[in-house]
Amino acid sequence: MIIRIIILCFSILTGSSVFGISSKIPSVPRQIDFAGMKLMLTDGAIRDIQKDVDALRSSDKHFRIQLDRISLYFPVIEKILKEEKVPNDFKYLCIQESGLISDAVSSADAVGFWQFKDFTAREVGLRVDNRIDERKNIVSATHAAARYLKRNNYQFDNWAYALSAYQAGLGGVRKYVDKKYYGAKKLPVTKNSHWYLKKFLAHKIAYENEIGRPHTEGLKLVTYEKGEGKDLSKIAREYKVEDDLLKYYNKWIKYGKIPSDKEYAVIIPLVNPPSRVIAKSEEKPVEKNIEIPEETIYPKEIKPGITNRSSVKIRINGVHAIMASKQDDVASLSVVGGLSEEEFIKMNDMGSGSSIKPGEVYYLEKKKKRSDIGFHITREGETLWSVSQRFGIMLKALARKNRIAVADEIVPGQVLWLSSRRPKQIPIEYHDLTSNEVQIVTPDPPPVSGRTTLFENKEKQAGNDKEELENEIPESGVSEEEPTATLSFEKTGKTHKVEAGETLWSISRRYEVAVDEIREWNDLTKYDNLSIGKVLFVKKPKLRERKIPNIKTYKVRPGDTLYKIAHDHNMRVVDLMDLNNKKDSHLSVGEVLKVQKND
Repeated sequence: MIIRIIILCFSILTGSSVFGISSKIPSVPRQIDFAGMKLMLTDGAIRDIQKDVDALRSSDKHFRIQLDRISLYFPVIEKILKEEKVPNDFKYLCIQESGLISDAVSSADAVGFWQFKDFTAREVGLRVDNRIDERKNIVSATHAAARYLKRNNYQFDNWAYALSAYQAGLGGVRKYVDKKYYGAKKLPVTKNSHWYLKKFLAHKIAYENEIGRPHTEGLKLVTYEKGEGKDLSKIAREYKVEDDLLKYYNKWIKYGKIPSDKEYAVIIPLVNPPSRVIAKSEEKPVEKNIEIPEETIYPKEIKPGITNRSSVKIRINGVHAIMASKQDDVASLSVVGGLSEEEFIKMNDMGSGSSIKPGEVYYLEKKKKRSDIGFHITREGETLWSVSQRFGIMLKALARKNRIAVADEIVPGQVLWLSSRRPKQIPIEYHDLTSNEVQIVTPDPPPVSGRTTLFENKEKQAGNDKEELENEIPESGVSEEEPTATLSFEKTGKTHKVEAGETLWSISRRYEVAVDEIREWNDLTKYDNLSIGKVLFVKKPKLRERKIPNIKTYKVRPGDTLYKIAHDHNMRVVDLMDLNNKKDSHLSVGEVLKVQKND
């Protein structure tokens, strides 16, 4: 007992520890070297930072646990930061963000070592779905964080500002930066400096003199990047590591085999590993009498090669979709979208036993309830389901808009409402696909939501009298005047032009709106990347009708094109197509188009 007291007194007097850790809490200096810069601290900043340093060092037990994590992960982080040409000091940011806990989750739903939200993670190239979450992979996440930091530094040429932007975004950090320090090698840090920068400096000061110690249990981490097509249990057998231990350090893979869509680093914890096992294992372990189970279909395991397919990805009605190829099935398309088969089937309004049709469009996220296109005239072979897939509308929503049941059959020439609901007083309309004649019409209805119906009032009054309708349209040229036609609605409102390095998250923080709202207002999906110069609505836009006054009819002549007809009638091609419900530029001689009257 006396000996223990003597040792304790000695450690207090000398500032040392029996465990090799200094018990003396470091003091915040007046000047700190950081990322090639000299940070000059004022008294107010020193007081704020010292409080954080004291808190970080208040629990000896917690501090030791953190040092063990540092001994495991810092060698991996340091190597990647060097490869990415990011200052080594940023390794302390990973402690600040997650405490080096792979599955840490913040109150704002940021996840992983470097605390990425799902949409930001995808923007920097990480895979996040129901099988893989690379935010929990120290190698992938560190590369992503380095890219994010470099993108910030490109804006400011100041790593301290780049660090602050990691938390606040490029827009939110503007109030903490001063342009005169862009590219500067010295920077004052005051009481009013960004709290995030000061907290980072506290972590650097608290830990920098204690790193480099071995793990208390002799563990070291190595990365294995040749695991394509293998599951963790097999890799555990190869390296004689317990299954549960390997899974603990690889929470980024939730189940199944390691995918082959790109290279993934498997983290292997070894006790005093041999020197030949380094950051990237080039040697393939010898496989002896290992019985490989039969491949099963996703979501339990991935079928070989399906992630190597050449996908044709498109967007319809603002929804991310993919065009199926001959080799596709529900499993392969589900993997491309990062979905379970059940989710994929539900998003595409399919039955449990439905098969994939080559050349058909399938959606990788929820379809919308309406289309910007007003109407569709059905063709031979179309079904209500195929129309819902063609226009990116939920099957049930499409049925409701047309006051029919999902199971009802549709016939060629039937007019389907895509944008608004068919009023009760207007029965189902049909169009003769061989002539431009409306076969079943209704009396003039009152305007619905500011729109006219597909067929203008004069056509409806013509009814089934083909001769009367033809007499109204000259052999070529323009007919008598018709009412004003309302086209699709235009959005108007407050906008933001995307600058280099910005993300949806940083823009949402700048304008104090939700990311999902920005996506909704701009018809963006979670798969869409931002491009510099793109104009985004940052406040809910208002709808403004686009109208064309004095509509006439025009019969297409030989040699006519959409551009020529639009030009001759002072119209935009897009307005001419919208007015005539055209999806492509194909024209037929004798086809009747609605056009704008020239003054």
